[in-house]
Amino acid sequence: LMLCDFTGYDGQEVTMKWRRGKKDENQGRFRPFVVTGKRTEIKDAIINLHCTLFEKARKGYYEEKLVQFVLENKAGKKICTGLIDLAQFADLDGRTEETITEMRAPKGKVLKANLMISIKSVAGVSTGESENTECLILSSEE
Repeated sequence: LMLCDFTGYDGQEVTMKWRRGKKDENQGRFRPFVVTGKRTEIKDAIINLHCTLFEKARKGYYEEKLVQFVLENKAGKKICTGLIDLAQFADLDGRTEETITEMRAPKGKVLKANLMISIKSVAGVSTGESENTECLILSSEE
């Protein structure tokens, strides 16, 4: 990970958090780091995620699966956030791709920084057609 074009915080300590849902294993926090000019490397920032992607009716396209990144100051106040859709990287099959996401201030109006991320996807396992998925709903009486 690298934080780019992030100005106004040189020399200050910040923290990057991430989350993909509500489960404890789907969220985390990287070690605090000090902002160093326009390009700040975030060391030892590795996330291993396992998720199920559902293919849409059009082959090769998947339903959205978002990961949110949140940059906070030392006091825990949110500076900016960014989102990445993992579905865009479903067919990497072991290749690595770099992507950049915009980190925007709360309410999403002001661009604060760009977050460069390197994504590697291992070969996925096909589990079947989405049309074959069944939903079982039980009422409290049953």
